Amino acid sequence: MDPRYGLLAITLALTFMISSCATYNAATGRRELMFISPEQETSIGRNLNQDIITKMRLSRDPEYNTRVRRVGEKIVHSIDTRGIEYKFRVVEDENMNAFTIPGGYVYATTGLLNGVSSDDELAAVLAHEIGHSEARHAVKHLEAAMGYNTVLMLAYILDSREEDKKKDQWAYIQAGGTAVFQLIDLGYSRKDEYEADRLSTVYMRDAGYDPRAILTLMRKLKEKERQGEPHWAYFLRSHPYLDERMEAVRSELAYGVNAPVFRRPE
Repeated sequence: MDPRYGLLAITLALTFMISSCATYNAATGRRELMFISPEQETSIGRNLNQDIITKMRLSRDPEYNTRVRRVGEKIVHSIDTRGIEYKFRVVEDENMNAFTIPGGYVYATTGLLNGVSSDDELAAVLAHEIGHSEARHAVKHLEAAMGYNTVLMLAYILDSREEDKKKDQWAYIQAGGTAVFQLIDLGYSRKDEYEADRLSTVYMRDAGYDPRAILTLMRKLKEKERQGEPHWAYFLRSHPYLDERMEAVRSELAYGVNAPVFRRPE
């Protein structure tokens, strides 16, 4: 292929992608570009889930699993999701933690279930992770990590044999899962955390949980941090600015202080 035509084809393809993939995201209230489709996200999540369950032991405790599914599904059923089917899992880990990966997989540790004092506090954590998922934070980081190579891959696909295109695209998309694992390990940006906190107050209120539990949980985290308890340190490592987040949550709750009449979960 003549390089000039290849560059033109890439430019036209990217222009089409940008114009056609801008989709309104109800969670963020913005129109956002989507290079990874919901189907691709589901495939990525399915593959990452297989990696996770080989590295972390799934809990077989029926009480833990039932509780996480009950609280998580109550939140999901009360909001207008973006069409992802959520799957809630409990993993054996004494650290107090929770995380989500693309495709609607949400994981809570046994340490988290032992550490929360109520379903409201558990809902605060799960709603936060669902907020990350609905805002597509992990997917956006994955798309950003793939950005430069996407152009190179597109050029390759344009010059590939037809029967190789789909296979190459899927192999490339799935290979990007490494970026998601790095995100889980290092934590989200401040902007992402603030956005997930804001969404969690809305999701908890809509599901009938008390969003003030976000503050009680954060105060508990600060106290555990002060006491130097190691099993809480992992959760705090990705959330190192609790004072600022607590202030933002207080502002969010104050803004809608007259709105909620908190209903106890069934």
